[in-house]
Amino acid sequence: MRVRFAVIAALLTISIAAAAPAGAAGKVYTAADVAKHASRSSCWTIVGTGVYDITTFITRHPGGQAAVLALCGKNGTAMFGNQHGGARTPTAVLASYRIGKLKATRSGSAGVTATRPSAGSAGGRDEHGRDDD
Repeated sequence: MRVRFAVIAALLTISIAAAAPAGAAGKVYTAADVAKHASRSSCWTIVGTGVYDITTFITRHPGGQAAVLALCGKNGTAMFGNQHGGARTPTAVLASYRIGKLKATRSGSAGVTATRPSAGSAGGRDEHGRDDD
């Protein structure tokens, strides 16, 4: 069962890797920009310092649509971290939806909260595992 789940998760990751627009990951967004995308038809979220367009993942989320819809337009760092705790597959899936990074606030921190995602999570790292601060 565990191997079967791993294979399905890997296939899911591969099948949605094209979801993130090419070249868009370098864009910078504010929390206010993300807040404008708080619906089923346009769902963006913040995790760590990353901004993600997870609209097309709503119907694909293995845990149900409600979990994804709860992130729309919000800083989902804590929710994502609490649910997935740095697990590789959810982190890889999230990374495939990255559209940019969060603009740092005047205090120097990005986003609404100072909470950083746990080690290995997609929020504060680029697709190569480097900090994007």
